[in-house]
Amino acid sequence: MRLTTTLFSVLPLALALPHTQPKLINRASDLGAQVRSQIDVLNSSVIELTAAVNAFDGTLLHVLPQSLAVISADTKLDASTLKITFLAKQSSNFTEAESESIVTTLASLITPIMGSLSALSAKVSFTSCLSNNDWKTTLNGM
Repeated sequence: MRLTTTLFSVLPLALALPHTQPKLINRASDLGAQVRSQIDVLNSSVIELTAAVNAFDGTLLHVLPQSLAVISADTKLDASTLKITFLAKQSSNFTEAESESIVTTLASLITPIMGSLSALSAKVSFTSCLSNNDWKTTLNGM
């Protein structure tokens, strides 16, 4: 009985002692090339989203597959943006050449992004297809 009493009284003290395991620190590394390649992936994602939006016609038989194509392209675009942001935060300072390359590539994305936004705003069928009750009337008539 005395042994268990002694162990139970020493156990909290043993657990209260600081652990001496070293903590690993993530150090910044040179990820400029990876950021640059992810920007290319972002560019292809923007182009894919624009193509999916332009292909969306809002017809009853194609609403689901075309909507899924738009959602898939949008998800890919979001993932690319998050990955670029993560890589840029984890990277060390970029060299001058890497900075110029990244800025030039980002500047070249302005036109595709504007095209994608124009396609999205021009597609009245996005909002009208889902908010319009015509498809409900068509389904009820079947």
